[in-house]
Amino acid sequence: MIKALLFDFSRTLLFPKDRSYKEGLNSLHKKLSESPDYIFFEHFELNKEILHFLDRIKDKVSVYMFTSESIQETSDLKPIISKTFVKVFSAKMMSLDKKNPNSYLLISKDINIKPEEIVFVDDSLENIEAAIKAGFKTIRYTDNKELFNELSKFNISLR
Repeated sequence: MIKALLFDFSRTLLFPKDRSYKEGLNSLHKKLSESPDYIFFEHFELNKEILHFLDRIKDKVSVYMFTSESIQETSDLKPIISKTFVKVFSAKMMSLDKKNPNSYLLISKDINIKPEEIVFVDDSLENIEAAIKAGFKTIRYTDNKELFNELSKFNISLR
């Protein structure tokens, strides 16, 4: 039985408005925030469909985030993030590596849920492979439709 979802943030729940931009979202945010007239949501957009879904299922399954850096700490995002996620794990802040299976085991221990009871969602194949090695169930994010289809295989849906 799945007890928790662990979501990546960049390119699963947060996207650049310029979809042709392929570099890291944390570095883009840092660069743009140097400008005094920077407005976060002029450059980024949330995956509102998935966030709404997570808000609706969080009474059935615990929802956590495991992200690389700290863009989620932005004042525009913090209220949204804290409303949906039980806890946010930042690889950079915790000196972890998302490509290392031990990182996932530490999170599993921290939330007191067995690895096989956690579904990790990420767009990076390397991160997915590390989570699999740690014993997690995984879904590689490509788009919302596919994500909802894969989650339903774990009996995670609005029904």
